[in-house]
Amino acid sequence: GVIVLAIKRLDAMRFNPAPDERIEPDDCLIAMGEPSQLRQLERSVASS
Repeated sequence: GVIVLAIKRLDAMRFNPAPDERIEPDDCLIAMGEPSQLRQLERSVASS
């Protein structure tokens, strides 16, 4: 799976976000995982 390490929102970093943390427009996700899994995450976030 993909591990989201942090969410950069405006000028703040939210480290170790909770599993139910909402992703807001313009958030930047700091994540790690297999390249194919990261592409899948990118596609699913872009289509939301």
